Amino acid sequence: MNDENRHQGARPSGPQIQPWHAILLAIITFFIVFRLPGLVVVALVLGSSAWAAVDSSKIQLKRYQSGLSYGPIGVFLGCILLWIVVFPWYLVVRSRIVSGNGVLKPGTARA
Repeated sequence: MNDENRHQGARPSGPQIQPWHAILLAIITFFIVFRLPGLVVVALVLGSSAWAAVDSSKIQLKRYQSGLSYGPIGVFLGCILLWIVVFPWYLVVRSRIVSGNGVLKPGTARA
């Protein structure tokens, strides 16, 4: 991994969310959510999906190598359709980018 491909201005030694932490959080949330009224579940999924979409634009997710490198609309739709998988995945990818360990796509210019 080249240093020139890392996120400029980020702290490379910052803490990251480990994939298993995100998956465990999603599973626990999933079981808690089943005990809540349907409207609360819908609000939780819509709210977290909207946050992920807005945040993906702020961190410029499309510039990084990831299976989730889509624009805000793609992230939102992915979260809405398969929240239990996509939202934890987004948290892991976001953590890597924010900590400075995200790898830019080849040919991506620095901001």
